[in-house]
Amino acid sequence: MMRRFPDPRETVEPHLERLGRWVSTLTYESIPVDARRAARFQLLDMIAALHAAARGREIDCIRHAVPAFAAGGRATSLATGARHGPGDAALANAACSMAEDYDDIIWMGHTCHSAVFASLAVAEHEAKDGRDLVTAIVAANDPRGNRRRGVGRADRLPSRRRSCVR
Repeated sequence: MMRRFPDPRETVEPHLERLGRWVSTLTYESIPVDARRAARFQLLDMIAALHAAARGREIDCIRHAVPAFAAGGRATSLATGARHGPGDAALANAACSMAEDYDDIIWMGHTCHSAVFASLAVAEHEAKDGRDLVTAIVAANDPRGNRRRGVGRADRLPSRRRSCVR
């Protein structure tokens, strides 16, 4: 008789469901002070990198290309001041910041451009405050650190780097 192995869909919660539940229950208060500070530094570092590149010729292609396809919206392209939808603003800002990127704060990988500028664009589009922005930046960075351990479970595997959220 052949042994029947359990169907993983019956016994293991899918990763995206676990990730979605973790992100949807994350609060500013649950984030350690040092992780909130790191998120603020990351935000400032990315804005500084974008500001340094904003008038340079290196981003001329971005400055001209994005308005050609971007729809209007409530999120700002920081290099030009143009208002776009959150996806287009995040793309423009992240691309511009890479022109003067000198490897900022890295949490388990190089997540800074997308973590910061996607969070900033959505926060601006949705009229959220600074606490919501910091929470979103931490949420965008942290799953990368939790991916191998199980979301929100810093105790699963030994690692020199722990999740930034307890």
